Amino acid sequence: MQETPYRGHGRKKFSLTSGGPAGTMRRLPQSQSKRQDRLMKYPMGWKNFVVAVALGGVAMGVARAQVAVPPVPAEPAKPPFAKPADAIVARRAAFKAQGQIFKAMKDANDAGEDPKAFAADANWLVNWSKQIPVMFPPGSESGDTKALPDIWSDRATFEKDDAAYTEAATKLAALADAGDKAGFVKQFGATGATCGACHKTFRAK
Repeated sequence: MQETPYRGHGRKKFSLTSGGPAGTMRRLPQSQSKRQDRLMKYPMGWKNFVVAVALGGVAMGVARAQVAVPPVPAEPAKPPFAKPADAIVARRAAFKAQGQIFKAMKDANDAGEDPKAFAADANWLVNWSKQIPVMFPPGSESGDTKALPDIWSDRATFEKDDAAYTEAATKLAALADAGDKAGFVKQFGATGATCGACHKTFRAK
């Protein structure tokens, strides 16, 4: 019969054995008793258990770090537009794509991922920023839009703010292409700040 751990009163440890009369018990050496305790806790063996836990932790860390990189958006529609409402639809779609890129970049930054995966998306932001002014033609200030009239009445400031966005996005794209994590994270914040400054003045809440 295989030895089965048995705990009596106090600190004494015994086990049944087939080597003596039925029902007799003998005291296990302390080292053997501790070994049996470990085997009961870790049937696979202590070393294998430690390796399994370590590998599991690595796998969980990798799973947490993976952030889906969205496909690079299609090039936004460009003027001339048949009617002002078409400009509104086109720019809203482009701004939505911009927001999706920013969100994915933020998630990747939080996970400490390589920014190289976002080089193409950053270049899309550069190209889109250069196109923004022509996406607000006369007549597109009303309808399904949050654009404020100041875009048309203070065009110089609007285009100046847009130029700041272009400059920031260009730096962001260069850092992404270089794989500079720290620089990319910092410039990501600066790029977002240029968008926020423009929205504060020219976009309704």
